[in-house]
Amino acid sequence: MRPWFLLGVAILCWSIELAAQPLGRTEAFGRISPDKSIYALVSTEGLSVKTIKYQVSFKYQLFKVERWDNALAKNLNRLYLAYSLKAFWSVGEASAPFEEIDHSPEVFWERWYAPDRQVQLLRLGLWEHESDGEQGGDSASWDRQYVQVRFFRMDADYNWNLEFKLWRLVDHQRPWQVLLPWNYLFPWRADLLTGGVQGEILKRFGHWEFTPIFTYRGHTPRDVEYRFQASATVRKWPWPDRNGRRTGALQGDLRWIVPGGVGDPILYCQLWRGYGERLRGYREFRPLSPFPFKVKAGVQLKP
Repeated sequence: MRPWFLLGVAILCWSIELAAQPLGRTEAFGRISPDKSIYALVSTEGLSVKTIKYQVSFKYQLFKVERWDNALAKNLNRLYLAYSLKAFWSVGEASAPFEEIDHSPEVFWERWYAPDRQVQLLRLGLWEHESDGEQGGDSASWDRQYVQVRFFRMDADYNWNLEFKLWRLVDHQRPWQVLLPWNYLFPWRADLLTGGVQGEILKRFGHWEFTPIFTYRGHTPRDVEYRFQASATVRKWPWPDRNGRRTGALQGDLRWIVPGGVGDPILYCQLWRGYGERLRGYREFRPLSPFPFKVKAGVQLKP
C-alpha cells in the first residue's frame, strides 16, 4: 500500500464532506479521538529497567454529515482513518536505541450500539497495514481486512465482554482489489496464504483472535469507586500443534482503574506468550526464557 492511496482517500472524503456541510461546520479537530489502547509498559532485568514498550493510537472521523438524515449519511459518519504506533525502547543500553517501531494505518467502519443491546460494537476493517517501517530483507509488513464483534453483559457488580476478530490477507501490491466484490466470496485464497512474508506472518499470527473481558466494580473503605479488569486474548492457539510447532499467541491483561482521579489512572500489567508481540520478529516465539510468560507493568491512558 503506497502513501498516495491513503492521501487520496482522505482528500476524497474531505471534498465530499465540504460539499455536503454548511459553511463553518466541519469541526475537523473535534473528530480526533483515541482508538486502541494507549499505554507505557516497563520490563526489568533484576532491579534495572531493560525495555519500555509503549503504544499510541488515534482515529479521525472522515465524515460528519449533518445536512442529510438518512442511512447513507449515518454510515458515512461511521468511517474512520486511524493510525497506531507501537515502539520498543531499549533504555537499559548505553545509547538507549529503539529496537523496533511498528506502524499501523487503517481505514475502518464501526458502529456502537445502545447499552441495552447484547452486541456492543461492530467494526469492519476495510484495510489495515502493519509495518516495521524498514526496507530490505529483514523488514516485515502485512495488509489485511477484518471483522470485529464485541458482546456485552452487565450485572450488579460486574460485566462481561466477549470480543471476536477474524481477518484475511490483502495483496499490498494491488490494493485496489479490496473494491472487487467477488474477492469476498473466496476470502481464503491459497495464493495469499502461502509464500512471502505475509503468508509467513499469517501462519504464525493466525486467522482470528478471541478476547473475554471481565470487569468488577467495587468501593474502597473510603467509598471511592474502582474497577478491576482482567482479559485474555487468544490469537489462533498458542500451544504446539500436531507437528510440535507453536503458533499464535496468548496475551493477558490486568488493569486497576480508579475513576475520579486525574484522567482516571489505570495501573496496567501485560503478560505475553507466543508470536506477534513484535512484527519484525514474527519468526520468534516469545519469551525466549524459562519463564512461561513475558511480563510488563506500567500505566495506561486509554482502556
